[in-house]
Amino acid sequence: MKRFLVRLTASALLFVLLVMSAVLPGTAGDWQKPVGEVLYHQDFSVLSELEKSGIVRGTSSSENSHFTCENDALELNTFDNERVYALLPVTKTGDSYTIEFDFAFSEITSDNGYVGFLLTCRGTEPTNITALIIRADGTIDDFEEPDDALKKAIHGGSEIHVKIPIEKNVLHKIELTAGGTVYTLERENVKVIDDGETGFVVRNASVDVTEIYIVNGVGYTAKSGAYATESYASDEAAASLDASAEQEFLPVSAEEIPAVSPDTGDFMLPYGAVFTAAVMGLLRHWRKRS
Repeated sequence: MKRFLVRLTASALLFVLLVMSAVLPGTAGDWQKPVGEVLYHQDFSVLSELEKSGIVRGTSSSENSHFTCENDALELNTFDNERVYALLPVTKTGDSYTIEFDFAFSEITSDNGYVGFLLTCRGTEPTNITALIIRADGTIDDFEEPDDALKKAIHGGSEIHVKIPIEKNVLHKIELTAGGTVYTLERENVKVIDDGETGFVVRNASVDVTEIYIVNGVGYTAKSGAYATESYASDEAAASLDASAEQEFLPVSAEEIPAVSPDTGDFMLPYGAVFTAAVMGLLRHWRKRS
């Protein structure tokens, strides 16, 4: 009997270890999507009704500012010295992802004006902002000085393609493309990006954004998945997305955004402990009886 109980206990403990080893290395939000899969894509050339986009106005935006979806672009306009915020639908990502967007300054009221991509922020105001700030004079806050050609293109209203790779929640470089030339700029110091919402902020300028991508991973050579070609919102009914490629988009609201999912490993630990304790208790019980 004792030998049987020992084998039973060992088997039970092995089962617990196998279960825990399966879940401890990751979390409930473990990212299993392939590198290059598009998680969010908005092409404004196929959208004329902003309400469909899921993009909302930050409540702390200037009353004199507005944004709309016209002329194949998201138009962000300011008419005073205050800011306008446009918050994107919340997109689930892993700890490595890339943001891409195309923009151009359509009007500049001050060389200190800027367009910023909100890498993370909180709530509908928003608050706790970390942003990539591209100034109207062609400089980028906290990054090395760009080439004169790039600065001239930015200031002159040329369309600029921006690529922001976030690797293991860290930002250390960006790529800007102007006139077919790619410029890689290093950040003066690395920046850790927390979880949160994303969007745009504009001040002392008007900006047109024509396309936005959020892509899983970094360093991909091609985009994949349903959203590689489909737009999150369009005037036409979007084609049915493959279930495995569907992405959950959440409203931008401090009250409605769910809490971060608990770590699966931590979640399972109490159950493993209880199960192990029960088995050991059973073993002690049988030993006393014998």
